[in-house]
Amino acid sequence: MTAPSSINTWITGIPSRVKRGKTVTFTLRYRLQTRETYAPLTFELDMGSAGPAGNAQYKGVSSTYFDPATRKWEKPSHAPHSADFVYTVGGTYPSVKLKPGALGQVTIRVTFGKDTYLGTWWTDGSVYGYLLKTGGGFDSHYPSESMKVTRFSVYR
Repeated sequence: MTAPSSINTWITGIPSRVKRGKTVTFTLRYRLQTRETYAPLTFELDMGSAGPAGNAQYKGVSSTYFDPATRKWEKPSHAPHSADFVYTVGGTYPSVKLKPGALGQVTIRVTFGKDTYLGTWWTDGSVYGYLLKTGGGFDSHYPSESMKVTRFSVYR
């Protein structure tokens, strides 16, 4: 087994401006360069703004994701106290398996409610943990990330 040094993640589909009260649908894409089959366990969406300090800046922000295993829209398994939405893949463990080097993706919806902070925001996403197939089954890994940060603004 070869342990990869990083997994590349990036987000597509985020507009440069989002109107308050609207929902944005975008895609978190990821690719692990490895010779083994791999299976994502959890995804994480990080967001932040130049708004008020602490948790107040996340008022009005909510999220769901399309679970690739259950094929249903699900709430995060962990909603943020800050801006980290964590999505745990459902189904039988491991439920989503990707061929070596294959591109994976998960669709995410974020709603910016009427109380959402106006101004500049940033977001990035990651595969928080994954499994690699070995001779004896699957082994857990927590990757070194290579993430692309995307900036956008929320307006009235």
